[in-house]
Amino acid sequence: MNKSELLEYINSNSAAITIFKDKVRTEQETKNKKRQPAKRWNEAKIERTVDKFTDDFIGNVYDKLYKGGESQ
Repeated sequence: MNKSELLEYINSNSAAITIFKDKVRTEQETKNKKRQPAKRWNEAKIERTVDKFTDDFIGNVYDKLYKGGESQ
């Protein structure tokens, strides 16, 4: 199983990714409101950041599962 298959599996069988993305999006929008108006991010930049955090999260889960499987 690769990372994209893991993401698909988690999306199909759990709400964890949806909840994670919602929390990251809320945090990024809060941070964005604190930025000066000229430096605020547009919606696309926020979504790219949410996607990056999600990819990092899935990568960490995948690495832990993969390394955990090797030691057995």
